[in-house]
Amino acid sequence: MVEALGIPFDGDYVVIPKNWENKHTEIVENYSALLENQQARGTYLRVTNAVRDLRAEKQRLEDEKKEAKLRVETAKRLTNMMKA
Repeated sequence: MVEALGIPFDGDYVVIPKNWENKHTEIVENYSALLENQQARGTYLRVTNAVRDLRAEKQRLEDEKKEAKLRVETAKRLTNMMKA
């Protein structure tokens, strides 16, 4: 939510304000207002779809990495079986 509002929230460490509950409430309210504004303009769905597409792409890449690792392990096992 903080990133969507354009508030920097990264770096080597994150500073948490003493009044974090109030800040959290303020950020949630601002984020909700941002989403309502986007929805009223008709841009909300595109943003949501873009985020969903990025998550799906990330998951697909993770799945491909797992499959590639499994293929390498399977090939090694088959090679060892053939030697036996």
